[in-house]
Amino acid sequence: MGTGKTALIHFLLKQTDDKARKVCVYYTSITFEELLKNILSELGLDVEGKSKESLLSQLNGFLAQIDEDETVVVIIDEAQNLFEEVLEEIGRLNSLNNSLSMQLQIIFVGQPEFEEKLDSQRLGQINERLKIRCHIRALNEEESKEYIEHRLKLVGSSVSKVFTRKPSP
Repeated sequence: MGTGKTALIHFLLKQTDDKARKVCVYYTSITFEELLKNILSELGLDVEGKSKESLLSQLNGFLAQIDEDETVVVIIDEAQNLFEEVLEEIGRLNSLNNSLSMQLQIIFVGQPEFEEKLDSQRLGQINERLKIRCHIRALNEEESKEYIEHRLKLVGSSVSKVFTRKPSP
């Protein structure tokens, strides 16, 4: 059963202002080069070259051309599927050009396994750079009832029309 991560991503995208250029990455079992190509393509750029260096140069060039008050926000869903090598490379992105790194914000969205992956010693560099961590906790019984009722109201129904009470023993 889903936890609502994708719904949360879509909500977040609607809330960000026009000064944020948004990129969403949903398929994450990819190489770092493929990730960069995906980001550049989502930004509307023709991908030039295939090497990591040429792709990074193109991304840096793009960041250098946008206004100072603009930000590129990359949301990576299913982050737990990223290979450790890719996470290491992402961790190095900020060290490439400090003045441009402020214009690039990366948001990881993933299952609890992602947290475990980040805790590995190999990923210390990216783990140190994470500024905010947030966890979606499970709803309790009352919150679950309220959520179901709310969703049913949105489609013109109610709990009493869809569910019957379990008879008492």
